[in-house]
Amino acid sequence: MSKAPYPSFEDSSRVMAVTRNTICKNGMDSLSRGGAIIYYASVFLYFWVFLTPVVSLVFGRYLYICINWLHIHFDEAFSSLRIANYKSFTRFHINNKGDLEVFTLAVDKVLKEWKLDPKWDGEPKQHQEPSYLWKFPSKWRAASPNQDPVNTVRIIDQFVIETEKHDSKLTKGDVNQ
Repeated sequence: MSKAPYPSFEDSSRVMAVTRNTICKNGMDSLSRGGAIIYYASVFLYFWVFLTPVVSLVFGRYLYICINWLHIHFDEAFSSLRIANYKSFTRFHINNKGDLEVFTLAVDKVLKEWKLDPKWDGEPKQHQEPSYLWKFPSKWRAASPNQDPVNTVRIIDQFVIETEKHDSKLTKGDVNQ
């Protein structure tokens, strides 16, 4: 049986295993510079060139089976599918009492068709005033009135994180406040 004229995958894994054994026994200083380069190149080939696509394929198939047949792991699978629809985002608001209000908003269908809003051009712009205070803050609106984001965005979660109440009067010897 003749040996192939070029290194094969088995050679890379064998070089990696033997070199790793040597490193564990004698330390990293026992390798020559060329030996270290060969070791790192074989690790790169083995893990990044061969195993990364294999593991990605196995994990992708796992998520596919979980979603379509077992009906589990929807969050994990949909985050990697790059589907334009079904997006959500979080908005924070500090109210007058200093409490933090958290809103999680969802959009089921992302718009793809927009048109210029003629009301935006007709509104006098006060440049000292922030745009969110304008009556028509956006130059664009949905092409179809029933798909207007103002009407289709829904709140899926809302909670309030209240500020801690501290006594301003400290008693003598009380340092834990």
